[in-house]
Amino acid sequence: MLTLMASPKIKMINVRLAPNVHDDFKIACELRGASMSSLMHQFIFRTIREEREASPHAFKQAPMGILSTNIKLTKHDAAKLKPDKKINK
Repeated sequence: MLTLMASPKIKMINVRLAPNVHDDFKIACELRGASMSSLMHQFIFRTIREEREASPHAFKQAPMGILSTNIKLTKHDAAKLKPDKKINK
């Protein structure tokens, strides 16, 4: 299980992976000269940055940076979602 923790009072994320995926990710991290945690951290912040640029209104509506599942998506935002993701109506 992969756990991210930046400092005290920061929430942790646990990621369940099949043993072979964990082992492959560990190897990939070693090849990049990075820790598993640092690569996950980079991914999380890159994803947030991309979504803030693409849908700034969603983040403005969220109290204290927490994104609610009740936020209504515009047609533009909904079109960007993959078909397997649910869209609030």
